Amino acid sequence: MASAFRQLMKNKLKQKTKKLMKNYSNYITGTFLVILGILLLLRNLNLLNFDIMDIFRLWPIALVYAGIEMLPVEPKTKMYLQIGVLLLFFVALISLPLLREKTTENIPPYTQTFLSKGHAETNLV
Repeated sequence: MASAFRQLMKNKLKQKTKKLMKNYSNYITGTFLVILGILLLLRNLNLLNFDIMDIFRLWPIALVYAGIEMLPVEPKTKMYLQIGVLLLFFVALISLPLLREKTTENIPPYTQTFLSKGHAETNLV
């Protein structure tokens, strides 16, 4: 009798865990979309400066996220890893323009003018 009760409780716990993990996945996806929408809104209002193409330059993070989803680890661990990857994405998205500005500081002015006109990057020495 006690064994049947334990098995019943295990099954109920597994069902609740699956339901919670589905909700966590929805929360993570929803949070990602909300934060991305806020970042794009701030960009449109000229309060934050980043290039739309920066989002596409960070595509490998999507592979990391998908890989975490497939890992056979505890659901709570998976959730923390996914949150960490999303934070990494947003930090990288915000910091890419800053890195780009620092790398162009050491370029001579005539090269910066040449590059700003859309010409291919060449060695002008």
